[in-house]
Amino acid sequence: MTKVLFVVRGDATVPSCRFRAYQFEGPLGKLGVEARYFVEGRRESPVDWVRTSFRLMREVGLGGYDAVVYQKRLQRERVSLIRAFHSNVWYDFDDAVYLGHERRFRQTLKVSAGVIAGNEELASHARRHHSRVAIIPTAVEVPEIYTPPPKDGPLKISWVGTAGNLKYLEPVFAALDSIRGAGTDAVLHVLTDEPGSVSGRPGVVIEVWSKHAEEKALVDCHVGVMPLPDDDWARGKCACKALQYLSYGRPVVSSPVGVNVSLFENEAFGSLATSAGDWASALTRWNGSREEIAKAGRLGREFVIENYDVCSWALTLKTLLVG
Repeated sequence: MTKVLFVVRGDATVPSCRFRAYQFEGPLGKLGVEARYFVEGRRESPVDWVRTSFRLMREVGLGGYDAVVYQKRLQRERVSLIRAFHSNVWYDFDDAVYLGHERRFRQTLKVSAGVIAGNEELASHARRHHSRVAIIPTAVEVPEIYTPPPKDGPLKISWVGTAGNLKYLEPVFAALDSIRGAGTDAVLHVLTDEPGSVSGRPGVVIEVWSKHAEEKALVDCHVGVMPLPDDDWARGKCACKALQYLSYGRPVVSSPVGVNVSLFENEAFGSLATSAGDWASALTRWNGSREEIAKAGRLGREFVIENYDVCSWALTLKTLLVG
């Protein structure tokens, strides 16, 4: 059987590891490719770095892999060590990790056999330093069974993300206060790893993230939100959370930044919002008709199945890595 090793920073609770590596295990397996994982650790002392490097070199040297995918960290030295034992080593990234680290980014790419970027914004930057750049978008698993949004009760708005991104919710909080003050029965459900930092807000329900809680939140909500600032880091984002909502058949309100612009510019299954007033108008639109939510959600789900389903992209990844 063909074998691919993913060198990752953490377990499946780390979003980029989950969506860019671990979720490919099943789809690649069906294609005759065994996916294995080597976890580096996100912070290493110099001694740990040497020990981890020896373990990694042993794994690569003896594992019989057809390809190695090194994820996201800017580690020229470690990628060079891997390539001493294996020629087919690809660097994969889904964020603008080059910001403030251009030299390390260039050096890491130079010692890689190829580069996999999560979107065109990232790929265009990578092409400055490498001639072999492919785009594999951050795809999502689409539930086999579609569950319609709730017909009754308040408008349930969902946000899922890490604590570091909670600051982006400010326009959503302001919009929630506005529409609730105007008489709309609405609740914002926030699912995050550190919920204490946004507790005590009216109309906001906080819950600690888990995969089960995430799946339940996506089923129970009417609309998902993905607020972002318009800066270089956000423009490199891969719209993963928006695609998750769509895969469950839920429309999305998003900031007009990066990939989200092309996803929602025709507003067939989502809305774009910048100011708190825009967010309030967009959320009010989706509160107007549960039938419209269901119709738009089904269109979004079909769009994801056609363009961002992980099973389809697993075949592309296999072809890229091992032919």
